[in-house]
Amino acid sequence: MEKKVVVFGTGNYFENYMDCFENDKSKRPLFAVDNASEKIGNRVRGIEVKRPEVLGEMDKNSFYVVLCMENIVETAKQLEEMGISDYQKF
Repeated sequence: MEKKVVVFGTGNYFENYMDCFENDKSKRPLFAVDNASEKIGNRVRGIEVKRPEVLGEMDKNSFYVVLCMENIVETAKQLEEMGISDYQKF
């Protein structure tokens, strides 16, 4: 089973990610997550934005997370607290 991409962060790094991979089906995000409550429930470049906690409710073997932000320390800690270790920085 090919893992789906979930992007964490919807700011400038997300925009850059989408510029690079928007047309690549294997890297186009299933959805994005963001800690900014005002972004949750919206769409950014056609991608739905959800709360990060949904990741903890998913099968961890079905996705990996691409961190679209400059400083990943706190976000990596947040993911690890949810039992998610399959992530990379864009």
